[in-house]
Formats: sequence, structure tokens, C-alpha cells
Amino acid sequence: MIRSYTTEYPNQVHQVVVSVSRHFFIKKDGGLAYQKKPIETSPTKVGMLTRRHVVHYLVRDHFSGAFYAEIHPIDDMSDIAEFLYRAWSRKEVHPFCGIPDFITIAASVIERFPRVQQLIHAYGIEFVKATSGFQSGIRDLRTWEENIRGRLGLSHFDQLQGNAPALSRQLCEGRFDKLAKWRDGMEQVRIPRNREEFIAAYHGKLTA
Repeated sequence: MIRSYTTEYPNQVHQVVVSVSRHFFIKKDGGLAYQKKPIETSPTKVGMLTRRHVVHYLVRDHFSGAFYAEIHPIDDMSDIAEFLYRAWSRKEVHPFCGIPDFITIAASVIERFPRVQQLIHAYGIEFVKATSGFQSGIRDLRTWEENIRGRLGLSHFDQLQGNAPALSRQLCEGRFDKLAKWRDGMEQVRIPRNREEFIAAYHGKLTA
């Protein structure tokens, strides 16, 4: 069990964020809109929200700071298992991949996707309690939203959604090149064998 807030290698701890945006929503014409005043939201009360909010999905490697991100509309949210499968699998658009040894997920996200606990158990991943000293990627979420804000008016939501994984790669390869740190420290990567097995584990029908 990890008892400090330092990590020693890539994919030791992944921080998972699923967050309903308090600032971005999708207009009727498919464009993105930004509201400066935060809107009270909760991923457990999706049906109670009146606007078509953007939902951010991020997986961040604590050691390197590298992360993979997607965005989805609140009325068509990705199941967390499908998102984690994409995040942890090899893909052309983003080199980030690999199942972690430990994971942090906010209680509100577990409440929304309770079966994720079965998935984590099946793959032998251990939970690390997210505390004030070990936040689940909240600073990267702010950076992510700031970057999206800079693209308002440049594309419709569907276009931005399709480019989100590549955009998260660009942010990781920025000034400090977090992906280089992730690659350089990597000794081995554990990849999901296939989607069918992964989803079966999520539904408690398979022990990986």
C-alpha cells in the first residue's frame, strides 16, 4: 500500500477524473458555449441538469503527469469501462497506455459507475484514497478546460470530441514534455488483452 504522495515509476498510480463541466455546455446548433459563473453540477445527478453540459474524462499518470483525455455530452456519457479500455490500450493518436498498479477515483465517480470496483479488483489494481494531498488530477482538469476555452468558436463539439485524445497528447508534449518522462521511466506495460474480456471483468463475469 502506498503511504506517501510520491511515486517511483510510470503507471504506478493513475488518477481518474470524470467531471461534469461547470462552465462548458453544448448549444442547440452543436457549438460550444462558455459560462464564466460556475454552474453547480454532479456526475451522480445527470438527469437533473437542464443544459447539455460537457463531461471531461481524464486518466493521469501521477509519476510523469502525462494524461489521456476525452470529452462527451452529458446526455451520451461514455461508460467508464469503455473509457478506461481506450485509455489503457495502445492507440495511434496517443502513446499513453498501460494498466496501473494503483488507482484513485473520486467517490462521486464510483457512485455513478459502481461496477468499476469489480473491474479494478479483477485486474489486481489497488485503490489509493484521494485526499487533499493526493488530488485526482484536478490541476490538469483546469489546464484542460483552459485549453478548450481557447478553441471556442473554432469547432463544433463533435469536432472537438474527435480531436480530444490528440489534443491531450499535445498538452503532454508541451514545455515540460511529460510523455518523455513517462516513456523514459517505463520498464514494462500491461495492456488489456481485448475489449470483450475487459468489459466482462467490469460486469463481474470474468477474473482477469
